[in-house]
Amino acid sequence: MLDPQAFAGWLQQAGVRFTAGVPDSLLKSLNAVFTASGTDHIAANEGGAVALAIGHHLATGDIPLVYLQNSGLGNTVNPLTSLADPAVYGIPLLLVIGWRGEPGVKDEPQHVAMGRQTPAVLDSVDVPYQVLSPEPETARTQLKDLLETARRRSGPVALLVRKDTFGPYRAPAIDEPAGLMTREAAIARILDRLPADLPVVATTGMASREVFEHRVRRGEPHDRDFLTVGGMGHASQIALGLALARPDGRVCCLDGDGAFLMHLGGAALIGTGAPAGFRHIVLNNAAHDSVGGQPTVADRIDLPAVARALGYRRAERVDTEAALDTALAAWTEAEGPVFLEVRVRTGARADLGRPTASPSDQKTAFMNRPILLNPGPGTTSEAVKRAAWVADICPREYAFGDVLKECVGRLEALADPAGRYHAALFAASGTGAVEAMIGSAVPRNGRLLVVTNGSYGFRMRDIARRLGIETVTIGEFGAPPSAEEIARALDISACTHMAVVHHETSTGVLNPLAEYTAVAQARNVRVLVDAMSTFGAWPYDFEAVPVDYLASSSNKGLQGLAGLAFVLFRADRTEELASIEARSLYLDVGAQWKGLRTTGQLRFTPPVPIVYAFRQALLETEAEGVEARHRRYTGNYRILREGMEAMGFRRFTPDGWESQILAAWHLDRLPHGFGPFHDALLAEGITIYPGVIPETGTFRTAVIGDLHPPDLHRVLDAMGKALGD
Repeated sequence: MLDPQAFAGWLQQAGVRFTAGVPDSLLKSLNAVFTASGTDHIAANEGGAVALAIGHHLATGDIPLVYLQNSGLGNTVNPLTSLADPAVYGIPLLLVIGWRGEPGVKDEPQHVAMGRQTPAVLDSVDVPYQVLSPEPETARTQLKDLLETARRRSGPVALLVRKDTFGPYRAPAIDEPAGLMTREAAIARILDRLPADLPVVATTGMASREVFEHRVRRGEPHDRDFLTVGGMGHASQIALGLALARPDGRVCCLDGDGAFLMHLGGAALIGTGAPAGFRHIVLNNAAHDSVGGQPTVADRIDLPAVARALGYRRAERVDTEAALDTALAAWTEAEGPVFLEVRVRTGARADLGRPTASPSDQKTAFMNRPILLNPGPGTTSEAVKRAAWVADICPREYAFGDVLKECVGRLEALADPAGRYHAALFAASGTGAVEAMIGSAVPRNGRLLVVTNGSYGFRMRDIARRLGIETVTIGEFGAPPSAEEIARALDISACTHMAVVHHETSTGVLNPLAEYTAVAQARNVRVLVDAMSTFGAWPYDFEAVPVDYLASSSNKGLQGLAGLAFVLFRADRTEELASIEARSLYLDVGAQWKGLRTTGQLRFTPPVPIVYAFRQALLETEAEGVEARHRRYTGNYRILREGMEAMGFRRFTPDGWESQILAAWHLDRLPHGFGPFHDALLAEGITIYPGVIPETGTFRTAVIGDLHPPDLHRVLDAMGKALGD
């Protein structure tokens, strides 16, 4: 093992007094000696270091030294071959290259290819090299021989440095302002405050590792993060390419100061050409932290002023947690591209891990965020999934009871701000809520008319019959019965209650709920609605259409996780409901509502994590607004419908009755049937749903859930690929 100070002394004795380069972890002790000398020049990139060395030689005639990691060899090829080569200007210089990824030595995947090719790259650009020996006498002889070769050929030479060739040397600590955040704390704060659906491109080094560990610590998926484990300085341009290809242009780049300076010209492209949704955060500790802590010049530059000069619409610097929070909050409405410099201190945890997923797995997860086109459960936001990651808590504790009451209160307010509806919450699927509604609302002497123009209408019929309720049906698969037909059926059957599915997700038909309700209530007939896929996704006006009972669930229009269902009922039906003997102990709407109201608990064990996720889903629904969510869904539906029709797919859903949430499609565009098409899309992270229409081959696509236009364009691209278009 070589003493780095002794090696630096040999260089001085040989007349090598100029050093420049980009620090490397295998050279960090030697880099530290160079830095301590006060005459070292840490370059923005490796090609720039070669240019600095050429200038020094032109001024002095001395042989300069350029240090770098072998991953930076690509940046040196242009000046080495077009300037320093003996056939051009003939510049003698010494390259000292850290050999990451050396064959037979375990290393990170981003170093393997260049490690294998490093000798061949040097051979290809005619740079003589030797592998530096850890034995001092041999190493000194190698240095002497290579410098003589450089002078004789008037060209570059190189030393390849293996792992552990140099012994330790501790560089003096870098002076930095007191009170700065750690980079890890800043990253955690940023990730927790960014929109959950915003893609993040993180720079190489410690930052990507800290992003990965934060996701692990929070139990969050990694499918919104692209960790640029190699390619220092290129994260911002990857983020720009991503933003330019996304219809909404929304991307956040988490950059480092050294990486930002390495290819500063790329920032000009961002400033002048990035979409308004581009966010660029530079975590500035004025150091090459992951390779030894050598200083950059980033603490001597007004980076926000540079960003503004390059065209960024907004740029600022923060150095406290409070200022960071304020800046991130202001981003919500800011038109970009925007730039934020976050001053942080140097250093990282000694036990900081590395990503456990391979780069190829990370790429697959990033590109293939699961898209569920089934009619529930839908694709959920990261925040909803994160909310389910809670500490164990007994559901009988007051704290959890408060969460339950909050959920019910928000649910009731969402349904009707005037407070005219109560909610009973169940641990159940949506079908459980439908059965609770029918079994609790229809008395023993009642008679039920069920509108059966799809599978879920027939399911309500089957539930009622199993519960022993006298049942009459009207309708067939497809278009809904008219209001006149409903009126005649009610008059003839003398039914006391009517049940209808608002949105028949077997066909994509939206039944005319307002018309049906008016007909029924004119006859004092109670109206029971299966609103499974419309509640939260369709603006209900319960003053204009005061249905008596409504059943839905957490995992469709409300975009929560599956496992909770609820029945909303008119407050003025409370006494009537109490007078009816429910047909189930568990699925008793009146008892369930009263139990939570009087005890602060559900009568039976609730799915605790799902309740926390449901609260988050309700908060997101409130924040977006039901009308805005409805516009998003219908916009997504149009993108998908128009794209699929352009491919030749035919809708089963009749014109004029489209819900604009779901469509059923004929199979005739699929020569090999549903199965292979489904499997091809599933391989791309996209799920479509089989059809259930009797004697008609169909499949279904729904746009329920946390889906946005880029997701639907991705679906169409995948469909075209699966069809061979």
